Amino acid sequence: MHTVLRSAVARFDEVLSVLQFDQSLRAMPATVSSARSAEWRRLIYSGTIINMYGALEQFVDDTIKKYASITNVLYKDYQGVPEALRKAHDEQTRKLLNRDSGGRLSRDDTDHMIRCLASCLDGGAEFKISGTALSYHDNNLKIGILSEMFGRVNVSLDAITKALDLDGFEDGALNGIYSDLDGLLLDLVNRRNEISHGDYPDLLEPDVLSGVAKVLKWLVASLFDELRKSTFNTISSADDVGYVTNYYEKPQAHLVELRSAELSVGDILFGIERSTQRLRAARITSLQDDSISTDSILRESMRDKEGLVGLTVDPAVRFGGKISTISLEAAEILYDDDFRALQ
Repeated sequence: MHTVLRSAVARFDEVLSVLQFDQSLRAMPATVSSARSAEWRRLIYSGTIINMYGALEQFVDDTIKKYASITNVLYKDYQGVPEALRKAHDEQTRKLLNRDSGGRLSRDDTDHMIRCLASCLDGGAEFKISGTALSYHDNNLKIGILSEMFGRVNVSLDAITKALDLDGFEDGALNGIYSDLDGLLLDLVNRRNEISHGDYPDLLEPDVLSGVAKVLKWLVASLFDELRKSTFNTISSADDVGYVTNYYEKPQAHLVELRSAELSVGDILFGIERSTQRLRAARITSLQDDSISTDSILRESMRDKEGLVGLTVDPAVRFGGKISTISLEAAEILYDDDFRALQ
């Protein structure tokens, strides 16, 4: 799934590179006139708007489709699939099978949705979720549509919108144009629609367009990270290691109430990092049972009668709350750069 995120980020970086080049042209005496001409401005403006909206829409579609395709790996039977996803898939599939999609869906799409719905209604282990149905949308990606689509895969936009740094809206290049993410997306959609009809009522300056691209780049990364966290919180119960009860700064060590039957040095842990609230991975580098160092701990024969384990990890992530070891299949979906380095 990380390929989807990297592709979206790369597209926003391309936009930012073009805008930086445009600003450089406008500062060079030999190119000032041509770089500020109406024709050039419309070309830069329209290309930027279309590419930014297209990158966002493709990211949303591809992420939800990809997530749909891996549910049979994440969940062993249909009843284990999160209720929000099951409900959304059922509603979306039935809706699309009972309407005219305006040519957007082929006969193969329809046949595939029927087979997927049948497998889900059967409720067995061989179910399939239709990415076509789960990702389908008729409307432009305003905040309400974006919220509804990611709600299908159990991701809430509330945490994302609260975490958005508003400095750019209040004091930076976006000041006076947008007050929040809702306004930015609404304006992007309106401008994209105006361009498709050949209208250019207001050409934004390169620094403003760069500000929008940076917000959208942040948005796709945040949406992806929320999906990872939501998935981790749903699937990690079966591989629950335990809960962090305390953290000691100087030795950078966790005190964990052990839930799993066995824990060993070298095991890879997944959990939410306390400071960033991101899903992180780290390898166990040391274990202590009642202050005695050991390479492996069996819960049934622990020295510490309260079931508390001391451990250190690399990288020195400070986990908070639940930590888990998860299956390799799930890890390959949820990994971050730290996990890749640990393999």
